[in-house]
Amino acid sequence: MMFQIKQILYCERNNNDDESSCINIIFLIDTIIYILMVEIHTN
Repeated sequence: MMFQIKQILYCERNNNDDESSCINIIFLIDTIIYILMVEIHTN
């Protein structure tokens, strides 16, 4: 839920005409967050 709020704010802040670009950025951020969380939990 918190991630969704951040995503929406990130999109609105960057008013890009290309929506797909915004979605890709969001996906990249989610992937990085997921990897970091996995790293923290495995250590």
